[in-house]
Amino acid sequence: NLLIMEDNNILDTIEETDVDVNAPINKHTKETFIYSGARALERASFYGIRSLLTLYMVQYLDLPRETAAQIYGWVVTSIIFSQIIGALIGDLLLGNKKAILLGGTLQAIGAFTLCIPSPTSFYLGIGLIVLGGGLYTPNMLSQFGKIYSNKTKLIDSGFTIFYTAINLGAFTGVFISMVLGGPYFRYGFIAGGVLMLFSVFLLLLCKEKETAIIPETKSTNHGIATIIISLLLIGTFWAIYDFTGNGLVHLDMQFD
Repeated sequence: NLLIMEDNNILDTIEETDVDVNAPINKHTKETFIYSGARALERASFYGIRSLLTLYMVQYLDLPRETAAQIYGWVVTSIIFSQIIGALIGDLLLGNKKAILLGGTLQAIGAFTLCIPSPTSFYLGIGLIVLGGGLYTPNMLSQFGKIYSNKTKLIDSGFTIFYTAINLGAFTGVFISMVLGGPYFRYGFIAGGVLMLFSVFLLLLCKEKETAIIPETKSTNHGIATIIISLLLIGTFWAIYDFTGNGLVHLDMQFD
């Protein structure tokens, strides 16, 4: 739902998002906290499940540690690239809000699929989580940014709230997996699925409204180049971060 009108080389964009045109511009709205809470629940689900994957493959599926590490690496790489595809799908086909809801639903189904004790269900569940995460994450960031399209002075504090919620959610998810998972991996996966469903439910509380017109004067080519460079840098950082985390898991298993 994007309408672009060109007048004297100035692009005016009218978008549908979860913000009222007449909303106060000097304070955060409820949508800020709803989206932050939904994102925290999604991160709790994702990091909780991810913390169990390698141990699950080694201890339950009886895979060699080297094979488990390779599969984990493929999962991490696939998530990074799926987010690029998911961003394009959200911007060009479904719209950000619908892409988020679809992605969250796929992640929940994937988490519950992991509860079925079979290698086929494991790979299917991981695939659904990768696809769902690719749709959820980039479109969530885009949709959250639209909340501040008409109150840019609050955007820094808004994203501070957003990323604080992410960190709290990630910590909580790992803690829940440690408590509920342990030798009973199924309960950890069920907890991840339930958290993901709550995330989707929160997003359904927001209704789509039309925002004010936002002038855009930057060059399209410059914007595309900036996005590509940002994706490469961010992707490289998180790939290194995730592989390091996987290495720590294997180091921990060697001392068990």
